[in-house]
Amino acid sequence: MARTTNRHSSIDLMPQSIQDEIKHLRVDLKFKIDVILEHLRQLGLTASRSALGRHVKSIDELARIAREANEIVNAIGGPDASARSDKLAEVNNQFAHALIYRLQLAALNDESVTVSSAEVLNTTRALSSLSTQRKNETERLRKDRQEQKKESAETARTAATAAGLSKETVEQIYQAVLGVEA
Repeated sequence: MARTTNRHSSIDLMPQSIQDEIKHLRVDLKFKIDVILEHLRQLGLTASRSALGRHVKSIDELARIAREANEIVNAIGGPDASARSDKLAEVNNQFAHALIYRLQLAALNDESVTVSSAEVLNTTRALSSLSTQRKNETERLRKDRQEQKKESAETARTAATAAGLSKETVEQIYQAVLGVEA
């Protein structure tokens, strides 16, 4: 069962400047929890290791999300429109996976999670977009293969005709290249 209490941890009750410093120590300087805890004690602040651990875990998760968002922005920024379309489909897939991961992580930790209607809507759109993108890509590949077969069949027909083969033999070769039984 999900935890429904909304108690603030000792870290949440600290001034924002201290919370920002904890974030700086963790994200920018890559300090371990024990080092940050000792730093807080030197400042005359008290916090439990578990409270700091939970806080750092959320900082790490936000930093990871920020890195991924940055990678997504960089990935979409390419000059090729078709590449952007493929990358956008992958981004949509990643958004859906991120939400599912977040929900699973909360369930594993027996925590409640709030999902906004916008997140649900965006994830639904992402999944729909991904499905449409895959369908369109499959259709495009099928058409490309058909066109290649047709071009190959025409090339074979021209070569067979130039070699002086009968119309009947030329047509059999053409049909064979297309993959159609005569």
